[in-house]
Amino acid sequence: MRIYGEITKVEAQDDGTIKVFGTASSGAVDDADETVSPDAMKAALPAYMKFGALREMHGLTAAGATLSAEVGEDGATRIAAHVVDPVAVKKVQLGVYKGFSIGGRVLSRDTADRKVEGRHRRAPRRRARTNQRPNQR
Repeated sequence: MRIYGEITKVEAQDDGTIKVFGTASSGAVDDADETVSPDAMKAALPAYMKFGALREMHGLTAAGATLSAEVGEDGATRIAAHVVDPVAVKKVQLGVYKGFSIGGRVLSRDTADRKVEGRHRRAPRRRARTNQRPNQR
């Protein structure tokens, strides 16, 4: 099963910024043929949410801030974020940015399957995805 971490909802704000909602991770195999376990996400999220920077394309530029992130009973990590950078807002509105991707440092892997990430040092950074391929990381 492969899941694309798409932006499922966009809410325009009075000040020209937007709030975006979607799934950042599901525990499914991603397009890099790796799996980030829901337990790894649960462990990493508290450190990530201390700052919650929403990054563009895994770069250093902050496009906004993650407002909330939680791993549900189904293992999916859902996020809500506030995009404040005007260029990033426009890219979301025009469909250039279609979803989320996560990044982080892997601290351990499943010994039975090295493609399964067991722990992250800090919670994954989010990035807007521009491709149409199914992807969930």
